[in-house]
Amino acid sequence: MKNLKKIITLTLIMVIALSTVFASTLTPDTDVAYNMVDRPYTKTSARMLSMGGAGIALRSNQDALYVNPASLGEKGLVWNMPNVATTIYNARELIATGIIDNYQNIASEPGKYAETILGIFGKAGNNKIATVDAGVGAKWGRFAFGVDTQVNLNTYTPSTSAIDVAVIPQVDVVLSTGLGLRFMRDSKINFDIGVAARLNARGYYEKLDANYVLSNLNSMDKIFTQLQETKPMVFLYSMPVDVGFNLNLPAGVTFSTVARNINGSFKGDVTTLKEISSEAATLVKSDKIKLESPMSVDVGFGWKPNWGLSWLANPNIAVDVVDVISLTKGFSTTNLLAHMRAGIEVEILKLLELRAGINQGYVSIGAGVNLMNLIHLEASYYRLEFGEKLLDKPVDALTIRMNLFWER
Repeated sequence: MKNLKKIITLTLIMVIALSTVFASTLTPDTDVAYNMVDRPYTKTSARMLSMGGAGIALRSNQDALYVNPASLGEKGLVWNMPNVATTIYNARELIATGIIDNYQNIASEPGKYAETILGIFGKAGNNKIATVDAGVGAKWGRFAFGVDTQVNLNTYTPSTSAIDVAVIPQVDVVLSTGLGLRFMRDSKINFDIGVAARLNARGYYEKLDANYVLSNLNSMDKIFTQLQETKPMVFLYSMPVDVGFNLNLPAGVTFSTVARNINGSFKGDVTTLKEISSEAATLVKSDKIKLESPMSVDVGFGWKPNWGLSWLANPNIAVDVVDVISLTKGFSTTNLLAHMRAGIEVEILKLLELRAGINQGYVSIGAGVNLMNLIHLEASYYRLEFGEKLLDKPVDALTIRMNLFWER
């Protein structure tokens, strides 16, 4: 509980230090809309993130709903209730500031750290403070469902001045269901086809009252009450569909392709926005909002060697190329690197998992502990590119995920 309180308090202090106004530029032709608002929902997978984001050709149980629904074609029974993940961005810079070491002094002097925090999260363009995922799900045979929520604290700075930074609280609630079928099951060569559909409700909220939070740092109950009373400014929804295909070959080799985010555009209205902020509402030219969120086609290679000692060390190798449609429009070595993900995982004694990967040239690492398929703890450290091009704005992140589940 002490660690949880520490994380919550530090996150709130970062929000306070950054809070200015709600980023009201929600029209599709702005950087905010392109890089943040219309981005499809992605469930946080500590496993894939530590493998460089690769893994669409690897078995992923109930998470296949968000990775590759064709993997549901492999029969199984999974209870995943609940799964929780917390991600802190710019983790290395935050640790370097000494904020965590001086945690006990921060609650009494939050303003002292405001300039430092602004320097980290107030860099021009998009950034993130934290992401929290929580959900439940299950898989029976070839059918799976999931109910997931995700809270993102996004930031956007329209200039090079940290003074202009805006904090954008975002909440997603997602209902997912999927079905996978395996054909020629008894043959050495077989294939899977799967489909997953989602209902994604997304809300953007007004900023926290900084003065109220500052005066009540020692009373978390009052702060949580304030959070509950924070009003949504915009509600959007989308109903995307993913379709996946696996070709399973001898020696544990799999080739996969997934068409993601079909019919994934976000729609909504500005009724609530008008009630709360007439100034922001004037930036939207009609009562309806539609944000185009394009589909993508990803391909992957997976290899799970069966070398007779899988009980001792069970390796998995994955290589993905994401958004191949965009890649073919301007193919080059640099562009291929930007679209490629690769990773390796070694499961030792069916207990310890060690992982590493490369994502757009950035190295990622991770580890997991699986206690008798009942408690699964995972951690990953990685970098994501928040700029327009590679090396423009790499942001490091630390994800911790816990699953309580039963699987066979």
